[in-house]
Amino acid sequence: MPASTRFHRFRSPFAVAVPPKRAFEVFTANMHRWWPPAHSILKAPRASITVEPQVGGRWYERATDESECTWGRVVSWDPPSRVVLTWQLTADFVYDPRSRPRSRSGSRPMDRTPRGSIFEHRTWSGTARRPT
Repeated sequence: MPASTRFHRFRSPFAVAVPPKRAFEVFTANMHRWWPPAHSILKAPRASITVEPQVGGRWYERATDESECTWGRVVSWDPPSRVVLTWQLTADFVYDPRSRPRSRSGSRPMDRTPRGSIFEHRTWSGTARRPT
C-alpha cells in the first residue's frame, strides 16, 4: 500500500425533508445517530461523536470507556449554512495534527419546498499520510 492516499474532490448533495437549521443540527450535533457504528476507530463501543460548535473546536469520537480519538478541527462554523472540518487521520486512522485535508458541508433551502433542505458534502481534498 502506498505511503500516502490521495483523496479527490467530490460534491454529493442530497435532499432532506427538514428546514436547513434542523439539517445542520442533525449533521453536527447528532452525528453519532447517522455515522455507521462499524466506522469507529476506538476499541470500545462508541458513545458519541462531537463537533465542538466553534472555529477551532475539536471533531472527535468518544467510546463508552471514555477513551477518545480526535478526528479533526472546525475550520469554519456558520450555522445553518456551512461547516468546514479538517480530517486529521492518517491512512492508518491515527490522529496527525499536521494533516489538513478538509471536508466542507452545509445546508440550504430546497428550491421547490420551504420544508426541505439540500445538504451538500461539497469537497474532500488533501492527502492522508501514514506516520513516519
